[in-house]
Amino acid sequence: MADIKKLLETKAQIICTKFGLSKVYFTRPLGNRQHFLGGYGIEIFTRPQKINLTNKLTMFLEGHISEEAMRALLQEITPFAKQLTKEI
Repeated sequence: MADIKKLLETKAQIICTKFGLSKVYFTRPLGNRQHFLGGYGIEIFTRPQKINLTNKLTMFLEGHISEEAMRALLQEITPFAKQLTKEI
């Protein structure tokens, strides 16, 4: 699990840098709650944008992202999420 946490921290850092976001983090849904898996960035105390990547992996974004950038991000993150879901 430590390897997955490090992988998610690294991916979140790349996303923050590439898309100019304040914070990105990943969780695993557990009923009505979310189990934090890993992330990167500075919290800006705004409501994060929730993106369900798979049934086992959710991504939260803090900061502004354009629709075009969001499409690029989803295109980049979806294969990563599907591969990672097999391991968690």
